[in-house]
Amino acid sequence: KLPLELIQASSVRMERLVMPCGDPLLRAAPMYRFRTPAKQGSQNLERSRAGRSAAEAEARVSKQTGIVSQLALTFRLLWSRSKRSRRSLTPSTPSPRFFPWRFRQDLRRRGCGVVRIPSAALEPLHRMAQEYLTREFPQFSPGKTPTLQSIEAQGSTATESTGSTESSGSTGSFFRADGLNAAFPSSMSWHWASDAATLEVFAQAAQHVLRCLGEDFALVAGSLVVASGDCRDDLSKFHLDFGPPKIPRGVACTALMPLWPDTFPSEGHLEIRPWDAANEIVTYHYQAGRAVVFDGKLAHRTQPFRIQSFAGTSLRVLASMSFAW
Repeated sequence: KLPLELIQASSVRMERLVMPCGDPLLRAAPMYRFRTPAKQGSQNLERSRAGRSAAEAEARVSKQTGIVSQLALTFRLLWSRSKRSRRSLTPSTPSPRFFPWRFRQDLRRRGCGVVRIPSAALEPLHRMAQEYLTREFPQFSPGKTPTLQSIEAQGSTATESTGSTESSGSTGSFFRADGLNAAFPSSMSWHWASDAATLEVFAQAAQHVLRCLGEDFALVAGSLVVASGDCRDDLSKFHLDFGPPKIPRGVACTALMPLWPDTFPSEGHLEIRPWDAANEIVTYHYQAGRAVVFDGKLAHRTQPFRIQSFAGTSLRVLASMSFAW
C-alpha cells in the first residue's frame, strides 16, 4: 500500500478505478491502478485506426451517393430528350386546355389551340344561321340538332345568289362572297356579318375565345363558311389567313367551329402544319362545342371531301371568327 502523497507525486498517469474495498480504513479512500506508456500508445493507435476507418466509410457512402445522383440526373436528361424526339416525330392533335395560360402556350409554340364553347353561347348563332341558310340554300335541311331542339324552323322563299350580294332582315345581315381566293373550290362561299347586330351574335361565342386569348385581342369579323359541293384535293391548298409580311406572328388569329352537321364524317376536317412538328401535317377533327384557334401565320387547308358525305344536311357549314390586336 503506497502513501497517497507518493501516488500524487508520481509522474506515471493514473486512472481512477472504482472497486469494492474490504478494508474499512481504505473504503472511503480512492483506489487507483497504473497504466504504462506502452498501453497508452496502443490504445491511441487503436483510436486513430477506428477514426480513420469511420472516415473512409463515410467517404465511400458519399461517393456512392454521388454516383447514384449522377445516374439519376443522366436518366432524367435522356428521358426528356426522348420525349421531345417522340413528340416531334408524332405530332399530336390540338386539344382543349383547362387553364388559359396553357392555351396561349399552345398558340405560341404550335400556332394553334382549342377552346370549349358552351351550347348556350352557340344557340343564338345556330338560330340565326339556320334561318339565313334556309332562305339562301333551298337544298339545306338542318334537321334537329342538340342546340336547336326547341327552335321551330322558319323557311321562306329561296332566292338564287351569285357573286357578291347583301341579305338582311330577321335572319341577320350578311355580305356573300363566292370564290374568295384560289386556295378554295368555287363551291365554297363566305357570308360575312355586315352590321353590328349580326356581329354581336358571333360575339356571344367569341367571348369564350377572348377569355383564353387575353385582353389584348378583339373580335374584328365573323362569317359563315358554306360548302355546297365537293372539295377535291387539287382545289384545296395550304395558305395563310394573314399572309402579308408586315403582319407578324401572334397579332391575328382565326377561330373555326362546326355548325352543320352536328357530327362530321371522316372527311372535310382541318389540316394544319404545326410550328413544332417539322413540317408534318396534322388533321384536326371538328367537334360540336369546340373552336380551333390558329395563328394568322399558320399554314392550313380544308381536308378534301365529297359533299355526299354530308347528305344529312346537304351543306358543310362552319362559323369563322377573326381576332386581332
